[in-house]
Amino acid sequence: MKRRLIFTLISAAVLIVLCNIRNIKGCAKGSLMGVRFAGQGDLEASQPVDAIRNDELKLNGNPIPYDYLTNTLYVSQNMESPDFEGKLTADEGELFFLGDPGDLKDKAEVIRSGKSFKLYLIREDGFSEFNCVFTGMPTIALYYDEYFDESGIRVGRVEITDPYHTKTGYQEAKCTFRERGASSVVFDKDSYKLTLTDKKLSLLGMRSDDDWILNSLYDDAGLIHNMLSYRIWNDISASNVHTREGGTNMEYAEVFYDNQYVGIYGVLERMDKKELNVKRSEKLYKYIDFYVPVTLSMMPECFELKYSKDMDDDMGTMFLWADMFWNHETVDYDEAAGLVNMPNAIDSNIFTMLTCATDNIYKNQYYIATRD
Repeated sequence: MKRRLIFTLISAAVLIVLCNIRNIKGCAKGSLMGVRFAGQGDLEASQPVDAIRNDELKLNGNPIPYDYLTNTLYVSQNMESPDFEGKLTADEGELFFLGDPGDLKDKAEVIRSGKSFKLYLIREDGFSEFNCVFTGMPTIALYYDEYFDESGIRVGRVEITDPYHTKTGYQEAKCTFRERGASSVVFDKDSYKLTLTDKKLSLLGMRSDDDWILNSLYDDAGLIHNMLSYRIWNDISASNVHTREGGTNMEYAEVFYDNQYVGIYGVLERMDKKELNVKRSEKLYKYIDFYVPVTLSMMPECFELKYSKDMDDDMGTMFLWADMFWNHETVDYDEAAGLVNMPNAIDSNIFTMLTCATDNIYKNQYYIATRD
C-alpha cells in the first residue's frame, strides 16, 4: 500500500513537471519571451533616461498598446495556451525583467491577478523603466493623427493585437472614428463608431467588414449582460427554421485611445442588410424613437429606412403594421397574423421578456418588409 501510494505521488509530481516544463525551463534559464531577468544591482551602473519612447518596444515586431498615465505596456496572451507566447524586443538596446523568474511561472495566475511587472530597456546612454501587464484579451489601439472636423470624426489608424483569431496575432488599418450613441453620449466612457478606410478586416473572428462598433459597456458593470443577450438571441434564432432573424455578434477587447487605456469594450458587428441578408426586393427599417406613430406623417419621426433598392419609400408598408397593432382597439387575428411573421414575433416577445429589454420594445428594433 505504501509503495503504491509513493508511486502515485511520484507520478503526480512528474506529470505536473511535464505539464509546466517549458515555463520551468524558461524561468530556470532566467528568461521569458526572449527577455532575461535582472536584479536591482544590474541597473545601478546605468542612469535613467526619459527620452526612450514606448513605441520602440515590440511584441513579435509589432507595436504594444501603452497607457501613458500609468507607464504600462499591455501584452496580449492566449489564455488557451499554458505558455507565454511571442517575443519582446526593442529597436535598440536590451530588455530585462526585474525580479524573480518564479513570479511569472504561472501564466494563468499572472493574467488573472493583473499584476504588473517591471520591464527595463537598457541602452548605452542609460535605461528606461516600464510597467508590463499581461492580458488574456485582444487589444485595440486607436490613434488620432491630424484631422478633426465639425462632425466629430477623427482620422487616424487602428492597431489590433489578437492572439486567438489571426495567424500573425496583429492587424492594422487606416480608419476614422467618432463617438456614437444617443443617451449614452453623456456617459463617462465613450462608445465609438469605427470605419476602416483602406481595407476590410475580420476582427476578433467575426465577419470581414469595414464598419464596426466599439461599445463601452458603461451601463453593464458585470460586463456580461450584453454578451448574454446577444448569445441568447442568436441561440433562439438558430433554432427557428421558419424565419430569418439572425443577430449581431460581439467579442471583448481592451481599448486604448492615443496611448491611454480606456477600458474593456464590446466589439460589435453592425446591424445592417449584410447581417440580416436583406434581399433586393425587401426593405429594412429601424425604429429610432419611443413615439408611437398615429398618422402616416409621423412615420419619419419614428422609423428610418435603412435599405431599399431605390431608397424611395413613403413608409406606407410600415404604417399598415403600426396602425394595426397600435391604433386599433380590436384587431382581427387572421388579418394581423397575415401581416407579420408569427414565429419571429413570438421569438421577439419571448426574448424581450426574458432579458427585461423594456427599452427595446420599440426603439432600436429592425424590421424587414417582404413581399409574398
